[in-house]
Amino acid sequence: MPITKRQFELRITPEVEEWMGKVYGFLENHRSQAYSVSELVEQFSSATHKNQDVTTLIKVSVVTLVGVGALGCALVRGESYYAFQQYVEKGTWRTLAPF
Repeated sequence: MPITKRQFELRITPEVEEWMGKVYGFLENHRSQAYSVSELVEQFSSATHKNQDVTTLIKVSVVTLVGVGALGCALVRGESYYAFQQYVEKGTWRTLAPF
C-alpha cells in the first residue's frame, strides 16, 4: 500500500500517523500537563487493550511529534515526559504560522 509523500519524509506508516493524531490531540487538550509514554499508554488503554504494539506506536508517535516541533520533551528523574509545545497542521505536521 502506498504512503503519502509526507509519511515518506517523516519515515512513518499510516498507522503511526493515526496515533500521532490521537496523541497530539490528547496533549493539546491537556496543555498544562506533561506525560510519559507509559502514562499515555494508560490514557488510551481502555480503547486499545494495552499491548506492546500500542506502546511502540505511541513511542514512535511522540518521537516524530517532537521532531516536527509539536511536542516538547524533558527528562525528569530518568524518564522522558512529553507536552504540547506548538500548533501544527494535522496531515502535513508542519508548524502553523503565528496569527
